[in-house]
Amino acid sequence: HQILLPILLRRLRPDLMHFPCLSAHLSVTGVSAWTPAPSVVTVHDFTPLHMPALLHDQPLNYWWYARQRVWARRATRLICVSRATCEEAMRVLGVPSARCAVRG
Repeated sequence: HQILLPILLRRLRPDLMHFPCLSAHLSVTGVSAWTPAPSVVTVHDFTPLHMPALLHDQPLNYWWYARQRVWARRATRLICVSRATCEEAMRVLGVPSARCAVRG
């Protein structure tokens, strides 16, 4: 999903790309490192930051989740499922409130 998706998106030239979640495991499709279109990421929570056991003490999972946060930071907009998630996204990702929309 990190190699083929960007290639496919370049061919399809979508107007917008929606990523439905941040992924804590490499085996789960999450935010793409690169997209040729503006992107929107739905942020459900930052549970792996509060419960690191969910990353199964695997260095690759810590690295992957850190990358997901970096790539989500680049998104044009974030859709947050609650006001609390929006506030945490602003703090954790360092994005301004104007880029976060609360929809729950």
